[in-house]
Amino acid sequence: MFEGNEQNDTNLNGSSSNDKFTGTSFGGESEFEKDLGFNNSPSSPTGGSEPKPFSQAFQEKGDANQEVKKEKVVKKEKDNTSPQKPETSKGDLTTEEYAKTIKDYNEGDIIKGKVVSTGKNILVDIEYKAEGIIEPEEIYSKESLSIGDIISVYIIKLENKEGHPVLSKRIADIEMTWTELHDSYKNKKNLEGKIISAVKGGLVIEYKMIRGFIPASHVLKNSDEDLTTFVGKTLPIRILEIDRKRKKIVFSHKLAAISEAKSSIQEFWKEIEAGQVRKGIVSSIKKFGAFIDLGQGVEGLVHISEMSWKRIVKPSDILKVGDTVEVFVLGVDNENKKISLGMKQLQQDPWVNVDKKYKVGQLVTGKICRLVSFGAFVELENGLEGLIHISELSDKKIEKPEEVVKEGNLVQAKILRIISEEQRIGLSIKATIEPDDKQELNKYQEEEQRNRKEVTIGDIMNNNVQTP
Repeated sequence: MFEGNEQNDTNLNGSSSNDKFTGTSFGGESEFEKDLGFNNSPSSPTGGSEPKPFSQAFQEKGDANQEVKKEKVVKKEKDNTSPQKPETSKGDLTTEEYAKTIKDYNEGDIIKGKVVSTGKNILVDIEYKAEGIIEPEEIYSKESLSIGDIISVYIIKLENKEGHPVLSKRIADIEMTWTELHDSYKNKKNLEGKIISAVKGGLVIEYKMIRGFIPASHVLKNSDEDLTTFVGKTLPIRILEIDRKRKKIVFSHKLAAISEAKSSIQEFWKEIEAGQVRKGIVSSIKKFGAFIDLGQGVEGLVHISEMSWKRIVKPSDILKVGDTVEVFVLGVDNENKKISLGMKQLQQDPWVNVDKKYKVGQLVTGKICRLVSFGAFVELENGLEGLIHISELSDKKIEKPEEVVKEGNLVQAKILRIISEEQRIGLSIKATIEPDDKQELNKYQEEEQRNRKEVTIGDIMNNNVQTP
């Protein structure tokens, strides 16, 4: 027994015969403690301080592990509470920014959207959680939409089974048109509509997608004009009566046409001023000139003296009713509503270069264009006339110009004077006759006088009365 104890002591000192178990000396570290990682603790023999019992060291190690775990939990909680960068969901927008772009709508709202797809169903971006859908029956068959178009739509349902808003362009158009019609009625504003058909008592007219009626008494027309002639035409209209609930609307063509005419006339008188060039139609011709229709029912007068640089006997020589002409506005009398017009101002003025082209003493050839008691006018070129005084028609005294010249005769004359500022040229045939020519001319004129037989009333009576 004692020997056994001795052996056991030996084993405790670490000297086992089988070398299976190594003892630990008092105050030293066991292999188990080393495995737990206490060899680097401050209480280890290598630290130079008083060694701690195993149970205390184990407890301290456990406490240290708990502290580490607490630190990890705290850090994790901090990581969860610290702001994180949200995932991006649309372009460069963050989730928060994108959420702000989503608008809040209600069923029945009319909003604007952008067409993003044009398949069987139209997809529209309305800045909502999902794109809206427009089914074929919710668009007018005549319409054609393209990607990128901005349109107004009516929200029928905020979400279908797939989560898409259900939209209608047709309802939106109808609602907006009725709103526009009410505003036009309130403000007495003119609109334009297309005549669909002629019916008993009036016309059926369409404004956008809304149809209305124009009573025959409110159609501006000639007494003999049939209502069917208006079908297919676009007419100005004004609302007489509107009832949204009964879907009834009555228009007047007459009121709109008269108001437009008044407005156009007022605008015309604001715009027209002297110096303008206008187009018009000859509406009537008088002895003193011609009236020109300038539009909007406004007429102006072209006096005969303003028609041409060439002398005109009567306006009908150069104009006829229905002619389209360009006229120059000479003056405007807004108070009395009168307009003076001219035509020759748009033609080249022959008197501008007359001093350069013609000189005193120059021989010229012209045509006798008209005879007056004091002489004969000679047309030297278009719009340029000179006067041969009766005393310059012949070297002999004559009583009438017809004694030596006739209208249409070509004559040669000498220029006696030029007064361009007064538009006058003095001519002379007498100054062109040489002495020999004078004798021959005198002889010819005397012979003409002898052969000329004056016919008197007595001659006529003598020829008709026979003596018994």
